[in-house]
Amino acid sequence: MMPYLGSDFGNAHSQHEWGRAAARAVEHARERIALAIGCEDASQIIFTSGATESNNWVLSQFRPGAISPFEHDSVREPAAAEGYQILSFSDGNFESPAEECELVSIIGASNETGIRYSAQSLARKGLKVHSDITQIATKYSFDLGEIDFASFSAHKFYGPKGVGCIYMQQPSLSSFHLGGHQECGLRAGTLNVPGIVGTGLAAQIAYEERDQFNKKICGLRSQFIESISMARDVQINESTNQLPNIISLSVAGIEGESLVFEADRRGFAISSGAACSSGSTEPSPVLKAMGLSEELNRGSVRISMGRTNTAKAVKDLAQTLKASIEQLRNLRS
Repeated sequence: MMPYLGSDFGNAHSQHEWGRAAARAVEHARERIALAIGCEDASQIIFTSGATESNNWVLSQFRPGAISPFEHDSVREPAAAEGYQILSFSDGNFESPAEECELVSIIGASNETGIRYSAQSLARKGLKVHSDITQIATKYSFDLGEIDFASFSAHKFYGPKGVGCIYMQQPSLSSFHLGGHQECGLRAGTLNVPGIVGTGLAAQIAYEERDQFNKKICGLRSQFIESISMARDVQINESTNQLPNIISLSVAGIEGESLVFEADRRGFAISSGAACSSGSTEPSPVLKAMGLSEELNRGSVRISMGRTNTAKAVKDLAQTLKASIEQLRNLRS
């Protein structure tokens, strides 16, 4: 990224050589990202500020619509503003919308639990499908063939924050930002060339190291769950179709925020829900849709493992949480 913050500081839409050099760097990044997510045509990738913008863009274009009950707030809130319905989910499948709709949005994998969801059955019924694939993009395989639009953010695969993309199977969205002709006339504004370059390289690295990453994270997950399961009244919220790097656990009789504070005091960064909703005291609508009781919902924490974590760190975290659980229970008794 550094040359594009200094010596190669051209605007990618300027016609001089500095601008053309920046434009070439942007297109190279676009190609890297397309390859990493399994997209055949790099022109189907449009740069945005992140999945939140991408999600809002898609949902603002279609109505009526429907979403899954497991969505990130950046889908749930614009959907509510547009009057979208919530799809029913049973036996691992989404039921058809109760009312006629133009678009359904099904998250690729929950940011809170790591559980994967498929829109394949709805796509086969001829509905336009959008998916927030932020938790999956570049790190795990995903079939773009069943969807029309996909949103994701760079920071989830170690790219810079504040950069993201939207995949469009067909250029069927209206302009979201006006006042310029950038990104095929769909999103006005000077491109964040350093951020885009960083996103492209991060996507390539994540894609090339995908198998190595998964093998490591699966081992860390198994180690953590084996250890934390020894604690009393701890429930792992998972399914058979699960991303290995996200663990959602609930503890009866304990507030999740208390566990977050105790872990933080000992140098561990976990959360009591999605980072975007960490200031909220309301129970998670995602866990509620999964059928968790309010007690277990409020006693839930989210743990995300990444490439720099070690077996020792996982062992120490499990021991910290077990000790904190017992300490907090003793204070209540």
